[in-house]
Amino acid sequence: MAPRKSLSKRIRLYFILIAALPLVGFGLLALPILEDTLTQEAFNENRYVANHVRNSIQDFLSEPVQTLHILERAVTRFRDDDVLITALMEEAIQQSSILEAILLTDNKRHVTHLGLTPALTPQQEDFLGLDLSAHSLFRRLPRPDGTVWSDTYTSLLTGKPAISAGLPIDQQMLVANINLENLNRILLHSLELQPNTLVVLVDSNGVVITHSNPEQAKTQLNMHNHPAIQQGLRGREETRIYDFEGERVLGSVLHIPETGWEVYVARNMSTSLELLYKSRTTLIGAILISLVLALTVSIQSARNIIQPIEHLSNQTRRIAKGHYDLDLERDDFLETSRLTRDFASMSAAVRDREQQLLDKTAECRLIFNNSNDGVSLAEIAEDDTLGNYSEVNEVLVKRLGYELEELYAMTPLELFSPGSRQEAQDLVTRLRSHAQQLFEAEQVTRDGTLIPVEVTARIVKMHQRDMVYLLTRDIRDRKHAAEVIEQMAFFDSLTGLPNRHLLHDRLGQAVTNATRNKANLAVLYINLDRLKAINDSYGHDFGDRLLHETARRLSLSVRGNDVVGRWGGDEFVVLLWQVADPKHCTMVAQKLLDALNEPFVLDSQEVAISASVGISLFPQDAEQVDQLISTADMAMQHAKREGYNVYKFYSQSMNSWASERLQLENSLRFAQDRGELELYYQPRVESLSLEPVGMEALLRWDHPQLGRVSPDRFIPIAEESGMIRAIGEWVLRTACMQTRELHDLGFKDLRVGVNVSAQQLKNANFFQQVERALLDSGLPPEYLELELTERAVIDHSEDNIKLFNRLRELGVHLALDDFGVGYSSLSQLKDFPLNILKIDRSFIAGIPDDRNHIAITEAIMAMGMSLNLELIAEGIETEEQCNFLAARDCNSLQGFLFSRPLPFAELIDYLKQQPNSV
Repeated sequence: MAPRKSLSKRIRLYFILIAALPLVGFGLLALPILEDTLTQEAFNENRYVANHVRNSIQDFLSEPVQTLHILERAVTRFRDDDVLITALMEEAIQQSSILEAILLTDNKRHVTHLGLTPALTPQQEDFLGLDLSAHSLFRRLPRPDGTVWSDTYTSLLTGKPAISAGLPIDQQMLVANINLENLNRILLHSLELQPNTLVVLVDSNGVVITHSNPEQAKTQLNMHNHPAIQQGLRGREETRIYDFEGERVLGSVLHIPETGWEVYVARNMSTSLELLYKSRTTLIGAILISLVLALTVSIQSARNIIQPIEHLSNQTRRIAKGHYDLDLERDDFLETSRLTRDFASMSAAVRDREQQLLDKTAECRLIFNNSNDGVSLAEIAEDDTLGNYSEVNEVLVKRLGYELEELYAMTPLELFSPGSRQEAQDLVTRLRSHAQQLFEAEQVTRDGTLIPVEVTARIVKMHQRDMVYLLTRDIRDRKHAAEVIEQMAFFDSLTGLPNRHLLHDRLGQAVTNATRNKANLAVLYINLDRLKAINDSYGHDFGDRLLHETARRLSLSVRGNDVVGRWGGDEFVVLLWQVADPKHCTMVAQKLLDALNEPFVLDSQEVAISASVGISLFPQDAEQVDQLISTADMAMQHAKREGYNVYKFYSQSMNSWASERLQLENSLRFAQDRGELELYYQPRVESLSLEPVGMEALLRWDHPQLGRVSPDRFIPIAEESGMIRAIGEWVLRTACMQTRELHDLGFKDLRVGVNVSAQQLKNANFFQQVERALLDSGLPPEYLELELTERAVIDHSEDNIKLFNRLRELGVHLALDDFGVGYSSLSQLKDFPLNILKIDRSFIAGIPDDRNHIAITEAIMAMGMSLNLELIAEGIETEEQCNFLAARDCNSLQGFLFSRPLPFAELIDYLKQQPNSV
């Protein structure tokens, strides 16, 4: 057998001949890199020069700004010392090489103070009192640092180019006039420019301020039409190639925001890219020589190597098509012969492993499709949400009613109901922080059916990328079983109404809420008359259907938030929420009786029934659930003794209460005109110094016959009758007038808090009422606080936000009153433009003994601080409470520890007795 030739030696020989190929490849890669690098270097260098110029100019402009800020503090501190202010201005002028004048204007833009360079001092009297209102400086808005910059102009003092920088001080303006004559010399002195480099500085009108050719600067050349300057004036900063004075130049234009100037730096293209052109020529020559050499060598090498490799390539394609019976040829090369043997072994191994993989895949697919739950894999989209399905088992396909191909074009989110879709929107994000998520959702089938499912999700690695594994378990049976259990436990099986257990629970919740919100409730106890006789005559099945129809009629006769339940046998209970007037109870009771008086037609049999109703009121008649039921039951028994179709209140005291309420309502309509209403004020003190900082206006009513009427009695009447709008406006105007009177007496820092009801906020003219009260009284808006309840804030939130923003813009403070006893939360409060958070007295009362009250108070204070709200605590009665709140940075305190509510005259005496009183 002839010795086999070494393919490796032959390949080494060939590659010695084609050693130039790396150079060719290098050249092909290096040429664009070199071009980009050298071009970018030229651009960067040009941009660097432009940035350097801009920085130098901004340094030039920063000196007068620093001078203005120094003088601002001096003017503010020595506002009444005209001589000192003028001296400070002149001293600042002497210390600067670029300022020609510093002046101060009044609110009418007349010059009141003037500092000049020694050479310009003789002109000082000519410019004092000069009207500068037409100056461009006063038509500009302040920048973030508070300064205002004018256009460039010719100075009236020197006749030379200048620009002014201003700093508003209240209604005045502190102005520095900057001489631009030396800017060209200062700027060019700091730069070492290469030949053929042009530097131009233009103002916002395109007029040249500085030029690398000083003669051009003196002519005040206008370059507004230059393309680069136009780009800069449009606010664009860029570096690119322009046509300038007949030549192609590399130019950079940068914007100076303080003055609106533009910096333009340009260099001749031939100078900028000379090295690039030389390098390109050399590199292209080397590449061409290398290509010729590589071509010659590759032709000879391919002829000897290609044939055995081509054969193996053909066999590879057969394996790719699933044909493993190979036709391998032998050749004279040692390496290719060994490669052929290894190739055959590899083919056999691939065939065996493929068969094993097919068997395992079939096994997994069998398990996958025979699961009782829906199993799927979903891709992860670029925005980290659930992408399209990549795998779906047959259970999920059958459950949803879609074809498999349709599901592959959909995402899991598309198959969730809108509510569940919101829950799963950020599922991928949650899975990246927690390995597994378990939640309930609703899937939507093709025909729109909603199927409740339990979803288990986790991220798995598939095909070298993350995917989401989803297991969805149908929980319809579980849900139905839970509903059945709940129905049996809490609802009457015959009527479907809440049973005695659920009714007792609902009544307990109602009593708790009514106690907290100081609201009234009513319990109606209904007993059907003659039901036993009907059962005896028509049978219990007939009687059951009669009870079912009775329940339906009762439910249709009350409001949606009221509760109707079956107490047992022929007895029903109705819970009425928020009963403002006992007359409402009588209306409901009569409506219930009328509904039951209509004949019942069951099985072609017409029967008539009647009922007796007992009414018990919370808290007038009872404050406990069992007592409410008991008193209502007793009232029902009393009604039954008086005959059929009768309702009765628990006692005559309720009728007396209704009569008294009507009397109060009639008297309240004339109380304001008769001068029976008066404002009392309870002072509020700073928590550390205990000095008065404000007060809360409290309405009092002295009835000529009844004496002092509690606000808890007449305020609800005013709100329900609509009188609160007129009374509230009177309170607002009176509080503003009397607070202004306190300011005139010397108590200038006091703020007044005025309570505002939800009815007032609904008034379309409420903002105008506040504005008019402030204007008529002369009280500055920042000394008025409007105290709002949580419910008033949250109701009609969109309209309220607009109203509150207008009040805040006016300068009025907005306080959230009695916080913690209503319905608001941090997520809701952060949307409202509030200033102040008032902590309700109910939480303060338990300090320092009640740990729960301490925890709640500290949580409220932490939340208020997180929203940057001022904190006010109400109901301070002990030194311990005062010290506790002061130690936790509560801003101010209010309560009987400091003062009871006082009439206006006594409030003045109280304020005069304070240690720091004027």
